[in-house]
Formats: sequence, structure tokens, C-alpha cells
Amino acid sequence: MLPDNGSVPLKPFVFQPLVFLALLGGIIFTVRSFQFDQYLEKERLRQIVAGYGILGPVSYILSWVAAALLCLPGFPIGLAGAILFGRFWGVIYTISGATIGVPLAFPFPYNLLNYAFGLNRISLQAYVASTFIFMLPMTVAIIYFSANLLALLRGKITWGMVVGIILVALV
Repeated sequence: MLPDNGSVPLKPFVFQPLVFLALLGGIIFTVRSFQFDQYLEKERLRQIVAGYGILGPVSYILSWVAAALLCLPGFPIGLAGAILFGRFWGVIYTISGATIGVPLAFPFPYNLLNYAFGLNRISLQAYVASTFIFMLPMTVAIIYFSANLLALLRGKITWGMVVGIILVALV
């Protein structure tokens, strides 16, 4: 047993922002040191995806459907959508894929909420419509934030990044 010397121990949540900032700094350092920033050019990535024509957006939307069915987190997929398709089309494709995945996951335990709705009397149409409406604000915020993430990884803070952070915080 440790003696009580009157000091107050730091709570674990104090370290979480510090760990996040350290990891972010490490990622930025690695990207710049090893010149990975050449692979972080939005236009270059968008040209690659555009080369696939309609298969690019369709593949992205299907990845959202698969994520819904496999209980995968949507944030990394949304991040990719923002980078590859920009703010407007990123939101359109993300909300489309997520909304298509919702009714498919309705009878399955996508998460506890979907499972609970699958067991009660809410209609599938009401569930899909309300899910779309209430997912849209966070989708817009995450896509706006993510569309500016590559600049942050290159060590640049843009107004778009600041607006994205504010939108995420507000939602």
C-alpha cells in the first residue's frame, strides 16, 4: 500500500489527448521524413479513382453496405470517401451506402440499436427514413473534417480543418 502524501493522482483521461497528439505528431513526422506526402495528394488519388469510372463510387457505396453487415466502423470508410470524392460527393456516396446498409442490417445485430429496432414494431420504412435523417449531420461533419485531413498529415492546418473540427464538436 502506498503512503498518502496528499498528492492527487492524474486520472487516465488526462493522458488520452496527450497520447492522441503524440500519435498525430508521430504520423506527421513519419509522413514528412519518409516523403510519403507524395502519396497524400488528393488530386492524384482522385484521378486514380476517376480512372475506374462508375466502379469507383459503386465500390465505395458497396463498402459501406458491407461495413453495415459486418459490424465494421464507418469512420475509416467515411475518411476515405472524403479524400477520394471530396465534400459534396463524399457526403452523397457515404450517406447512400450507409442508408442502403441500414435495411439490410435491420434484422441482424449491426449494433445493439439496430438489433433492438429489428425486434420491435417500428416499420422498416420509418427506421430507414429516421436513420437517414439523423445520420446526415454527422456524415456531413465527418466528411468535411476528413476532406481536409491530408493537409494536416502534411503538417498544414487549414480553415477547412478548423471548420471540420467545429462541425464535429457541434454534432
